[in-house]
Amino acid sequence: MFNPALSSLPEKKRHAILLRKLYGLSHHEIAKQMDVSFLLAALLVTFIFKLSSGLAMANQKITDDSSATGNGQQVD
Repeated sequence: MFNPALSSLPEKKRHAILLRKLYGLSHHEIAKQMDVSFLLAALLVTFIFKLSSGLAMANQKITDDSSATGNGQQVD
């Protein structure tokens, strides 16, 4: 699931994700590596954090709903 989502992102966002998640770079290091301002690097990393948090919350809700019904269907 992650690879299709990653490949659908614009190049700069995808590059920032790899630099942050794979290499653990800071905002300053990402800015220098991507030759962008610190502010843009910070915004890209914030986008990454919000995206991953939203996906995790959605996945947890699906899991909770499936567990509550016992058959994988959503509960009203």
